[in-house]
Parts: sequence; C-alpha cells; structure tokens
Amino acid sequence: MFVFFSDASSSESEKAENENELALIPIGIFASEHIAFDPMEVALDQVCEQKTKTEERPDFKMTDAYPAGGKPPIMTHLFTNQKG
Repeated sequence: MFVFFSDASSSESEKAENENELALIPIGIFASEHIAFDPMEVALDQVCEQKTKTEERPDFKMTDAYPAGGKPPIMTHLFTNQKG
C-alpha cells in the first residue's frame, strides 16, 4: 500500500482530485521498469518519491515479464510477494 502526504491547504474537492490522481502512481510504478531509464518512468519515480511516504514495490519481486506486443503494444509484468 502506498501512503500519501496530504496538503492541509487544499479544499476538499482539490484533495479528492489529488487523491484520485495519486492513486494512479502505484499502477504506474508497477508498470515501469524497476530501474527507470525512460523519461516518463524517471518522472514517475520522482513523483513517487515526492508524494508518498512508503512504496510497496520493494515488497514484490518481478517473476515474469512479457515484451511489448499486440495492438497497441503492451508489456506485461508479473509480480509476487511473500504471500504469493
């Protein structure tokens, strides 16, 4: 689980929008390479470091990766944790 920093100066609707946007970070982190090299992945890692208190990716090990294929090309990563 990712835990996010909150901004006390934001209005309630802005907080909800920010939380919805921040909820996408874990999805992007798991979809990215562990060592970011693509500019988008580098930016995503930076946002994760700035906006989260904890990151769960270290608790998971990538067990398989399937290269980009299909239309649109999609890369697939499979992860497992201690629970399997």
